[in-house]
Amino acid sequence: MRPKDVREKLDPFFIGGNLLFDFCNTEVGAGERRVDLIPDPKSLSRFVFLSLGLSTTISPTDFKQLRKWRQVLRGFFSDPVRGFSALNDQLSVGVKSVSIALIGGNRFEFTPILKSEAPLQKAIISELVRFLSIADRSRMKKCANPDCTHLFYDQTKNAGRTWCTMASCGNLMKARAFQKRRRAKKLKIKTG
Repeated sequence: MRPKDVREKLDPFFIGGNLLFDFCNTEVGAGERRVDLIPDPKSLSRFVFLSLGLSTTISPTDFKQLRKWRQVLRGFFSDPVRGFSALNDQLSVGVKSVSIALIGGNRFEFTPILKSEAPLQKAIISELVRFLSIADRSRMKKCANPDCTHLFYDQTKNAGRTWCTMASCGNLMKARAFQKRRRAKKLKIKTG
């Protein structure tokens, strides 16, 4: 199978624990092996359906803007300090203003008023505003497998999540560590 054929068979991975991270994870792999799971407006429409349950058509303009959002979000979640400038620039492109309301007398709700009516862009900006008002930066993580590019928000009680999923990267890395210890033990016995 050619890479394009493989890409057309793949659905996005919903492992990030949040729409923003799942959207970032629609680009997987690194370097030459990078695979874009939303290479065209049709596949992005499928992501909108799978993640939000909305059936929509993505215009070429919205597609271009949403891919830019993905790039900016990925940069921000990978390194929030360096990514703030690009995030603010991108927000200035997509948001007219932000409305703040007091809910129940003790909680604020921030609602962005957007320039675009694209459902995914509205959901991303709304979720970004909500997420950043409650998020703990130390829980925004990249999978500890050096070959994996997935990002996630660690929602575990002790903030100890290390892998994008235990089923793939967690098991793989634990198996590698076990094999390394086993080889070291055999080497020690031979030289011992």
